[in-house]
Amino acid sequence: MNLGSTLKGALLAIAGTVALAASASAQTVTYTNGDLLVGFRASGGVGSDTTFVYNLGSSVSYRDGLFSGVRANVGTQLSATYGADWYTRSDVSWGVIGAVNNLNPQLDTTVVNGDPGSTLYASKAATGIQTSTAWGSGTAFTRSQVVSAATQVVSFTHTGSQVAGTFAFQTAAANTGGLGAFVNTSATNDYANYTTPSADFSLFTGGIEGTFGTSTEFAYLDLYRVLASTSGASPTGTVGRGSYETTFSINSAGQISVASAIPEPSSFASIAGVIALGVIGTRRRRSVQA
Repeated sequence: MNLGSTLKGALLAIAGTVALAASASAQTVTYTNGDLLVGFRASGGVGSDTTFVYNLGSSVSYRDGLFSGVRANVGTQLSATYGADWYTRSDVSWGVIGAVNNLNPQLDTTVVNGDPGSTLYASKAATGIQTSTAWGSGTAFTRSQVVSAATQVVSFTHTGSQVAGTFAFQTAAANTGGLGAFVNTSATNDYANYTTPSADFSLFTGGIEGTFGTSTEFAYLDLYRVLASTSGASPTGTVGRGSYETTFSINSAGQISVASAIPEPSSFASIAGVIALGVIGTRRRRSVQA
């Protein structure tokens, strides 16, 4: 065997490996219009200079109940960013946000998978499944307020010509297979820029985030859908008033899961009716057999 050719082959193999590694490190985060993003940040201490954002997938799929169970495991990333004690830190928070686009539905009647322009998806801190008060449940948001907030979400998430500026999330180097990204909090349009001080994305007073630092097994976020228009909306709703869609939970291992919704009172009545019919049917069968 020729030593020169062997050495040359080895060097080429090494070069190929380096090229592949460089290509992987240059990969950008995957994102599709309307995806839900969960953001993590620390208001102080370890990791306060870094935001971790993870793509949870299609907001419509959560709206339609197509996702269930564990959706992501980001414990390794959270520990590396905010320390192994991230779940016990009250200065670490998380929130979920998404928007189809920032189109004014009065000017553009485009509807995407049942969501008119500027449909928002936003979380709210909860103590369990469906335990928070819906966004806009007191005084509903106006259409212009929802459109304005959607524009800020688009600034944070989208690429293309919809808005101008630097897209911190979309252009960040990928982590965990292109679904998550670490972004410096000083970056233009970083998640942390829109979730402080209190009215997140200039709309959600009190914030979309929940915090950690409790002794509970899970932390919860209820997810709401907020419409800027009901024209073509499916399911429909009330402009500016959030409709409950699902609940996210996370445990100390960093597993993000979709929790089941609590049935509406009407559902309980239906369930009770089915049970009652079953009992009557059983009694009738027994009486006939006797």
